Amino acid sequence: MLIKTVESTIRPVQGDVKNDPGFHPGFHNGYEVVKVTFNHPTDECLVSLHDL
Repeated sequence: MLIKTVESTIRPVQGDVKNDPGFHPGFHNGYEVVKVTFNHPTDECLVSLHDL
């Protein structure tokens, strides 16, 4: 499992594709968002991405 914390004003939705500059673009076309969970009391948005 890999966890990465970022601050963003973007609200992700299922089906979005996230590109990450931490990985070489030749090895993937981005990561598809498969699940979005909001925790309003902690002001967090947890995003699950499709496996490579």
